[in-house]
Amino acid sequence: MAIRKSWNILDINKLGMFYFYLKAFEQGDNILILLITGDRGFPKAYNVEIRLYSITYIACPTYFEEEFYWRMATDEEAAEIQVYAEMLPDARIYCLEERLPQWIKRPPRKYFLAAASIEITLLYSDELEGLHSWGEEA
Repeated sequence: MAIRKSWNILDINKLGMFYFYLKAFEQGDNILILLITGDRGFPKAYNVEIRLYSITYIACPTYFEEEFYWRMATDEEAAEIQVYAEMLPDARIYCLEERLPQWIKRPPRKYFLAAASIEITLLYSDELEGLHSWGEEA
């Protein structure tokens, strides 16, 4: 199994994952880590693990699909969420924003996560190595 890593939330969008799951809470050295996994329907051959370190705020579903775009929160959004993430004053605020077709006339749904940092790990079978320039080899 090959592994690549990134610390840029925008890189998640480049992977083309279809399904995301809030999988588990992991205990680090005096911190709580949220693990979110994603796959394209073949998790043993190609999947992503997203770890949010020192998670302090979670407002998202436990399962969501590819219609959401991963990004950093705007300054305005971050200021609003930071009120709830008070345990970590310098939390980074991550946003999942719904991608809507133009014919749908409602605001997109947005979900937020606040954490100290993010680590994105792409795991894939060795046969797919030639297809990837994403992230850094681990």
